[in-house]
Amino acid sequence: MINRWGTAAIALAFFATPLAAQEPSLEKSEQIEESASAVPDRSEGVPVILESPLEGSEAMPVAKPESEETIDEFEIESAIDVTELRASLEELLPTSASAPPIIANILPVDTPTAIIVNTRDDAWSALKQYTLFAQLSEAFGVEPSPQALPLLPLGMNYAEDVQPWVGDSVAIALLPIPSVRTINPVERMVTILPIEDAAAFIDFIPTLAEARTALPEKHSYRTFPIWLWPDEFVPYDYSWDDFPEEIEPEEFPAPVEFNSADLASPNAALRSYRQPEPPYIYIPDGTYSEDGYTIPGYAVAHLGNYIVAAETIDSLRQWIEYQTQDGPKLTSNPSFAKTQSHPQAQNSLAIIYGNVGQLLSFEFSNPFQDFGLPPIPQPSLSERAAMSNLFSNVTFDALIYPEDKGIHLEAHLYTKGVLPDLPPSPNADHSILGLIPAATYFMGSGYDISGFWNDVSSAFSLNEMTSGLIETARSIVALATGLDLDTDILGWMDGEYSIFLFPSQSGLLNSFFPGLGLEAGVLLETSNRPAAEIALAALDDVAGEDVALSTEIADHATTNWLYDINGDSQRESVLTHTWINDDTLAFTSGNGAMERLVMPAGFHALSRHSTFQNATSTFPTPNNGYLYVNASSTLAFFYNLFGFNQATDPWAADIRGYFGTVRSLSLSTSSSTQQFQIDALLGLAASDPPAAGAEEESAEDIETTEETADEAETTEETGANGEE
Repeated sequence: MINRWGTAAIALAFFATPLAAQEPSLEKSEQIEESASAVPDRSEGVPVILESPLEGSEAMPVAKPESEETIDEFEIESAIDVTELRASLEELLPTSASAPPIIANILPVDTPTAIIVNTRDDAWSALKQYTLFAQLSEAFGVEPSPQALPLLPLGMNYAEDVQPWVGDSVAIALLPIPSVRTINPVERMVTILPIEDAAAFIDFIPTLAEARTALPEKHSYRTFPIWLWPDEFVPYDYSWDDFPEEIEPEEFPAPVEFNSADLASPNAALRSYRQPEPPYIYIPDGTYSEDGYTIPGYAVAHLGNYIVAAETIDSLRQWIEYQTQDGPKLTSNPSFAKTQSHPQAQNSLAIIYGNVGQLLSFEFSNPFQDFGLPPIPQPSLSERAAMSNLFSNVTFDALIYPEDKGIHLEAHLYTKGVLPDLPPSPNADHSILGLIPAATYFMGSGYDISGFWNDVSSAFSLNEMTSGLIETARSIVALATGLDLDTDILGWMDGEYSIFLFPSQSGLLNSFFPGLGLEAGVLLETSNRPAAEIALAALDDVAGEDVALSTEIADHATTNWLYDINGDSQRESVLTHTWINDDTLAFTSGNGAMERLVMPAGFHALSRHSTFQNATSTFPTPNNGYLYVNASSTLAFFYNLFGFNQATDPWAADIRGYFGTVRSLSLSTSSSTQQFQIDALLGLAASDPPAAGAEEESAEDIETTEETADEAETTEETGANGEE
């Protein structure tokens, strides 16, 4: 997982050069006079609103409640009447429009960042190829869709209010600013939703008004209609002084009793039992007041075949100015062209694109300022301008898409000559993975610890405080062992390495936690075994000859460290090391754990295990190493550890049914001269087409998670043996 960036220091510029982007001026924009009686023809592509673009602001009539009676001291809030609003929209908006635009064709060329979400039904339906999403759809009666994404204000239902009319994709984007300013990203954030069905869209604004429980103000800008809901301050029902001293706690519903037959379906309990609403937890948001809270504003502009939404009307006016100037669009940006040409771009559920230099032009507030923590130092405008200019050509993107084995996240950072060239990923054969047990719960691997340490120590030496930490570490190692940390201890670690957790019933961790069934291992590959032997001898001398004892396991000369951990005069093995082959040194947390690595009988390698192969087969090679979690065996371990395997608990059975469909979590990085790439995969069980087959797989998943950690180990090894 380690990637070397080189030891060259980057000298930041101390002055900023003007950026090419030009922010449209609202002061110089043309103001269109509009007649109060003008009603656009339905056939026109661009609707015209009635009021003045900048000064006119007429609030629509608010429906008066029919009754002001109160019940139990609480006022009943009447639903607003949107009849007039809907009628005005039917007159104003066309019932047909041109084809919706492609999002990238309307975003500015220098867009700082954008999240483009695929809204096609077929793209999200592809998630049902996995058992997890098939079960969730069955349990909750909702098809996979982007409804959980922050595209709409609270109270709006994506499936009912947006899906009938929206186009193939929507986007959340930041508008560019011409230079470094004290502008928060929220002030330039917009949401773009193309309109596929103009007739179905007419109900959107009235539905939004009902969700906001208020009719909008009507505005227009350059003939485009805008509906605005200003910020709304909502007072608390009680002041802090009059808050009730005692509140009766909510009574939790009694659990429903189930027969054993009810547990055959993993969704049975969910359909009959719902967990009570969790308690409200206040999180400071910067708008805190003792008297109430503020609901952010919401504004929507209609631009013919799509709408744009934002928290403020100024953001919409800014967007309209960019469009009327007809400047270059994001599709003409060479950096975005790489993202758009990705083989999985059309199948991706979401695409993220950004320019680091453009983002640095914004002022990002301290996210911890409301939690009483010390403030984070903020760079000055000149410093931000220098960094923005330096990283103006550094871009990034990320794609999330389904594939046969699970959901894949692929992210890239393109340095384009700004940073020192990245060293290419080593062309390692990953032979070290063949020395790790197949039943491993967690594994992380990489390459060249020595080179990584050289890079880190060189970078830390540039700072007075961190350089002192490095020198302290070197002094402690030299005093304890007589060896040099850089050359004698870490200098020979120039090959592959791996750290892993695997099942074992004896060792250091089991000594502290009897019956844990978990131990740790480390493998280090080297091209300089004599130097490693010297370092090992020095470490054994520090432990003492009565602690570091020589022994033999399966014809491997082994050094075993014994300590009286529990104070009962019984010494137990806490650390063992041996040469597992000519160039690979193994450390384990105990003698029993080492037996798992060197005993040939019953050993099955991780590299040949189907779960690991499925989790990493689509990652690029060469790469910098892997991060891998076997979800099935790891969940079985925790179920056993915390007693979460009672078959009589219907809620636990449902949870195990869902988690049992997750096979693995894996991650890898790779690099070339001007590109750094991250790949991650959530491995999911496939959903079998026959219903009976799917039920059998779900039952098997639940049964697997109920095994103890030791039984899960046997299960994993048996599976690996069959594959071999």
